[in-house]
Amino acid sequence: MIVETEGMVLKQVKAVNGRRMLVIFTKKYGKLSVGTGLSEKGKSKTALAIKPFTIGNYELFKSRDFYNINNASTKKTYYSLGEDIDKYMAASYIMEWTDKALAEDMALPLLYKQLLEFMDAIVERKGEYMTLVLAYQIKALKIMGIMPYLDSCVNCGEKVDGKNFVISEGGAICKDCAHELEEMEQGNLIFKGDFNIGEAIGFLEKKSFYALQNISLKKEHMEVLQSFIKKYSKYYLDIDNLKSESFIKGGNQNGNYFRND
Repeated sequence: MIVETEGMVLKQVKAVNGRRMLVIFTKKYGKLSVGTGLSEKGKSKTALAIKPFTIGNYELFKSRDFYNINNASTKKTYYSLGEDIDKYMAASYIMEWTDKALAEDMALPLLYKQLLEFMDAIVERKGEYMTLVLAYQIKALKIMGIMPYLDSCVNCGEKVDGKNFVISEGGAICKDCAHELEEMEQGNLIFKGDFNIGEAIGFLEKKSFYALQNISLKKEHMEVLQSFIKKYSKYYLDIDNLKSESFIKGGNQNGNYFRND
């Protein structure tokens, strides 16, 4: 069976006999593992279409559970990211995180759209890239149906200050319930921050990448939110120890929760 779809190459791995295995996040079918014998040498639209950081149109031959590229053409590339190493590593981190987060053959066209908007935004942004990285991750959690619950305590339903979370329960917890867990010597279940994490998460989830273009998180808040998203992703998506993680950097020293650049 022949299928056609637009997609973005998340990863490429060299195989035997000049073949390559690609992981492509497709608009129609979600993440697919695809084989190809096409050469990436040269600057033709076909060669560029099998490289990471490329959006392409793909003609795929499906045989049972295996896909092979019959033909491909490049629609857009993001090679300019390589001109800024911090920008490149932030984008690489999101590509790797997305690959780990997605199941095979599960269409998520809204997340695909968000990924492309993230890529366009990070190309244009001048520094402080982690704000966009965190915004993408939070938007992805929302789309995949595992967004932390922020509105009230997941234990008792009372009002929360957004500083304490129980990751295993998927959301915020009030001061009284947090104190109760600590008295039961279960304080290790609680993720604590010194600012309203829930407010920051809600802000980043609702704002478009365009609206976030000149906004950055304060550095210490950035680090707390990064730690929370890392723990949350590990628990719900089994994402841990990404290769690109050690190269990404935090935010800035200014602002309250956010600042306008």
